[in-house]
Amino acid sequence: MDALPPLELDTPSDTRFRFWFAHAGLLLVPLCPPTPGLLALLCGVYAAQMFAIEAGYHRYFTHRAFQTSRGAQLLLGALAASSGQRGPLTWAANHRHHHKRSDQQGDPHSPLVHSWWHAHAGWIWGPESCQPPAAWVRDWLKAPELLLLNRYHYLAPYALFFAMWGAGGLAAAVWGAILPTLLSLHMTLLVNSVAHGRRGAAPFEAGDHSRNVWWLGVLSFGAGWHNNHHAYESAARAGIGWRQVDVSYWGLWVLARLGVVWGLREFPARMTGRGGGGGRGGASA
Repeated sequence: MDALPPLELDTPSDTRFRFWFAHAGLLLVPLCPPTPGLLALLCGVYAAQMFAIEAGYHRYFTHRAFQTSRGAQLLLGALAASSGQRGPLTWAANHRHHHKRSDQQGDPHSPLVHSWWHAHAGWIWGPESCQPPAAWVRDWLKAPELLLLNRYHYLAPYALFFAMWGAGGLAAAVWGAILPTLLSLHMTLLVNSVAHGRRGAAPFEAGDHSRNVWWLGVLSFGAGWHNNHHAYESAARAGIGWRQVDVSYWGLWVLARLGVVWGLREFPARMTGRGGGGGRGGASA
């Protein structure tokens, strides 16, 4: 497609192995019963990873919905990479491809085009998903630190695991690395497999089958307000109004007040005051 070098060197077998190797870590959970401290650790790491994925990988690296410094974008990318969802450029390339072909032939993870399992996880180790064309993220190729992070993305989850192990032993590694990483991974994947289908609210005509799914909107820190997002993908928020909980936008709002990020893009006026349905209905506007 273009003469640019590949974004990363992973093969489908590399990706498949890492996916199942991470899930094998669940076998360690019975050895480390939960405590209030471990549960707090799980929630804290999950929140950090989920914010970095949704606000960073999704709204920033893919859709350029706000601006930040070069150092902050690297930190955001590294934190998101700890979730095992590849590097920021590969993630953004695949997601831009999804928006271009949403719920049509060529969409890498539409449950209406593929099976539910393929839309949820099977697409991850597809050849094009492992090595998407660099041209899809040409705007990011001038940042060598991002290229380096993207090439060696798999080191971030391992670094998190060993940092937790060093700080609190096996229990901390399980509850502070393995479990939150798997939870944030599958929460992101559920947006693909659940928020494109027949269930949920579609207050906006987005040209696809994207849906607002209220519980996914809450747990995914805003990504589950998916019809809103597909109706206007450049916004720094996905929830409309206080009823649609969008933790990522709240975090970005605070960071904007602190001067860490700026230029948050908002929904156009035509969308304000609409889309307030929580996602229980199935009507399409």
